[in-house]
Amino acid sequence: STLNYFYEVISKDATNHKDLVSSFVVILKQIIDHKLVKDYDYHRLPAPWIQMRLLQILSFLGKDDQNASEGMYEIIGLVLRRSDDIGINIGYAIVYQCVRTICTIYPQNHLIELASNTISRFLQSKSPNLRCIGINGLSL
Repeated sequence: STLNYFYEVISKDATNHKDLVSSFVVILKQIIDHKLVKDYDYHRLPAPWIQMRLLQILSFLGKDDQNASEGMYEIIGLVLRRSDDIGINIGYAIVYQCVRTICTIYPQNHLIELASNTISRFLQSKSPNLRCIGINGLSL
């Protein structure tokens, strides 16, 4: 319930909250490991809206900060891979948020490669919505 508060505060000034990166990473790891009750699942995807909010917060905290970004590289890659395998709209939404986060934080070659492969698959999709997401991903 406090994620929306943290989102508002950190979106305005992230400098005083860099020490929270590890806490948000731990929470995100618990979510993708299905540590929350099944009530938070949506189409077998654990707490997708919480995942997206955490990724947004991490993007603010990692922007132009190599130390903060290094603490989140692994979890962002893991969220991207796990959500990409689902093949449903909410999974695509999380994947797109991962791409946005990757493009915002301090760059890492492996994550940029993952994001570009994901964008490529979006662009090659038969779905016009996914192609549109791919075009938006390219602009990032």
